[in-house]
Amino acid sequence: MDKVAFSLKVSSRAGAWRVVVNDVPLFLTPEGTAGTVTLPVAQWLVAGENVLSVEPCAAVGPKVARDGIDARLFAHRPADTATDYGTIAHVAFTPDASPPWQSPPAPPYARAVPAPMETIGEAAARQRVALDLTPPPRFEWMTAPRMAEAPGLRNEIVAAYDAIWRLLAARDLAGLRQVFRERQHMLRLALDVATDEAPDDRGLSDLFSEGWTAAPFDPENGEMEFGADRRLVRLRRWDGLPLLYLERGDLGEYLDLWLRRDGTAWKVV
Repeated sequence: MDKVAFSLKVSSRAGAWRVVVNDVPLFLTPEGTAGTVTLPVAQWLVAGENVLSVEPCAAVGPKVARDGIDARLFAHRPADTATDYGTIAHVAFTPDASPPWQSPPAPPYARAVPAPMETIGEAAARQRVALDLTPPPRFEWMTAPRMAEAPGLRNEIVAAYDAIWRLLAARDLAGLRQVFRERQHMLRLALDVATDEAPDDRGLSDLFSEGWTAAPFDPENGEMEFGADRRLVRLRRWDGLPLLYLERGDLGEYLDLWLRRDGTAWKVV
């Protein structure tokens, strides 16, 4: 086995769930949606203990989350998720099973040692796993300073978001690529794409060429949320969805932005 990549595969029936890796919410299934998505996740994994957790979206509570969810962390060949090297962690909720929370059996990844799945009351579950990553990953967010509630912090975050929204509204791709530089680098490493021609974040150039525009920025409806043991922060809507939104007619595309502090500046990760 040569290089290894890691992905998160989430399948939901129609509930409203949050899937969190190492205290960073990576996926939210809005109420009434169903389907399967696979996301690169290597940029959020650490050498040592990692935690995969699944919980109902706080905005709607567990009552609409009873349609089922399956979240699996797995190792695979870079750029080839079909070449499956084994499961790292796996948490699922199956309404017709007893007990409904389970960690489905699957071929394990040899360098991962998962602990038994833990249920958190009736509404959530998590699995901790010791992961041998050699060499250990080095991403800037891992050593970013932890943030505490402080006067003016929200205003700083709103200002950082507003600056990014203005680039979106102006369709300034050069400015956006500079803003997303660190995030793009993280994606390149996660996808093992060894070239500067890696896709820009969420395919912004494609979205703009297809006629997408930035929806109005409404910071008053943004709630501040911390992640990664308070090393990261973002603004989100009341229902947990990202605050920034691109639209084209009746279609929409959310843009999730996590920020870390870098001196007096904010970096997108």
